[in-house]
Amino acid sequence: DSTTHPSLARSARLFIDTVFATFGVFRLEARSVEANDRGNGVFRKLGATREGVLRGGFHDGDIVGDQVMWSILASEWPGATTPRTKTPRALVS
Repeated sequence: DSTTHPSLARSARLFIDTVFATFGVFRLEARSVEANDRGNGVFRKLGATREGVLRGGFHDGDIVGDQVMWSILASEWPGATTPRTKTPRALVS
């Protein structure tokens, strides 16, 4: 997205690098109002996956809008190490 300011993308990459490398986070999620083309463009530019739309997920007074859910997994992020995960056990024995 040509309207994204380069320093915003660099700052976001630095933040994501830190979260995955320092804190061992497995998954990052973010939401953006669907009408926010620039904000959604940043997530797209970072390589986030658009997972879906949360209908009516944004409320500000009388204004209601949809939100887009974005995610990035550590395994998808260049240079991030994927934390060890355990296989989930069945909830019913």
